[in-house]
Amino acid sequence: MDLIKDLKKQHRDLGYFIQEIEEDIKDRQTEKIISKLQILLQDITSHVDIEDKLLYPVLAKSEHTEIKKIGELFTKEMADISKQATEFMKKNKKIKKADIESSRLNKEILGLLNKIKRRIMIEEEILFPAYEKYV
Repeated sequence: MDLIKDLKKQHRDLGYFIQEIEEDIKDRQTEKIISKLQILLQDITSHVDIEDKLLYPVLAKSEHTEIKKIGELFTKEMADISKQATEFMKKNKKIKKADIESSRLNKEILGLLNKIKRRIMIEEEILFPAYEKYV
């Protein structure tokens, strides 16, 4: 198993899915948005589980202090994003069409999607190259 290759593929899949949700928001496709947000949360949870089990422990055991620090930072940040996504879904468990049409909720959803996209970009640019270089 090539861990980084697999994680990058998951990132691509998540990116495409996020684009679909953003398009659904523009098109006000309420049912699609709700369903896709739930699937996205499940996919992110699975992705984080893989990172938690296979990526971060290796970084934590590294002899390189810088790599350990990067691993710790990324672990904490990803946990925060996962927690935020989970809390969002719990808080908005019964999203209605009127809610999706609310600019507040749309901003909240788009903000969460942007955090996930930024996180993917940072992992691809910083975390994965460091892993490949030092591990």
